[in-house]
Amino acid sequence: MRTRIPTALAASACVLLLALTATACGDDGPPEAGDQKGVADFLQQNVGCQDVDYYSADDLSEIQEQINGLDGGGVCDQENGDIDFLHVTDMKGFAQSVAAQDGGDNSLMIGQDFAVDAGRDERVDKLLKAGLFLLDCDPGMQIPDGYHREDVGDGCVATDYRKDSGSDE
Repeated sequence: MRTRIPTALAASACVLLLALTATACGDDGPPEAGDQKGVADFLQQNVGCQDVDYYSADDLSEIQEQINGLDGGGVCDQENGDIDFLHVTDMKGFAQSVAAQDGGDNSLMIGQDFAVDAGRDERVDKLLKAGLFLLDCDPGMQIPDGYHREDVGDGCVATDYRKDSGSDE
């Protein structure tokens, strides 16, 4: 089983996770899954999965060596590319671990207790409609009026605005 998600979860995602944990509550916040099955159910309901493969204990241990605060995750298999997901039990510990990671991903999406690497633009759009937020750390990012914009530090924002990337990875 491949486990690319630690790289996909960019260092600045930790700030978003902390902000969502501190500010999100009730129906006004992003979705909450409860456990890894809840994340898979959320993905099945919103983007459809042909199959869900949960990480084995060995796979999860490998991920947990790099990222704290996880109790599960897996892959939502789709014909046109997979969606990696993690269930987060300790958002603060998770955020601190993610801060140590390097890189970036323009399809990183966050709920209250889970992270998703959506990949393709069409999935990003569906998950935005389902209430997840994108993390954007582009210093020149211009978010039009009418879109959610939450400054989360280090020049990063949580937003429901997706720049037209022109590609579908």
